[in-house]
Amino acid sequence: MNDAQRLAFEIASARDPRAECARVTIGTQFVATVAFLRRRNEEIEASADAMARWLGFREPGIDWHRIDTKRARRVLVRVLHQDLAYDSDRMPLHEAERLAEAFLSMFQDPVVLTNGSWGMPVTQTSERVRTGPSWFPITDSTFDGGIVCVGRERVGIVWVQDED
Repeated sequence: MNDAQRLAFEIASARDPRAECARVTIGTQFVATVAFLRRRNEEIEASADAMARWLGFREPGIDWHRIDTKRARRVLVRVLHQDLAYDSDRMPLHEAERLAEAFLSMFQDPVVLTNGSWGMPVTQTSERVRTGPSWFPITDSTFDGGIVCVGRERVGIVWVQDED
């Protein structure tokens, strides 16, 4: 089973809203974490921080960026499709799009948070200089990014860690 198949399996198997939590981590160089927790009645950012804490990540607190679901889809596709260091393809684009849609479809009207400018266009500032995403890391990896969806009853995360 390849990484994409494992991620798809975890997303599909976590659809049971009665589950207290589910977590899978895939890979060594590229680590994808998919997890779900039952939401306590915390504020949105506190729910995201609780998820980060449960996973052993740092809690961004005020550094979470709220994004709409359209941008959340772009963020997920980006972090799943290409590695975070060199933009080389990690999985086929159509597979990343399918996984992003499968994850987001598990939430009705979620508040979505991320840790930076993932999913935003790269800007060309001169002939030899491109400016890519910036982020506040929540892991010890060189690169990390993803989204946290905070719904009425549960919190879900897809988080990718990558090394240079």
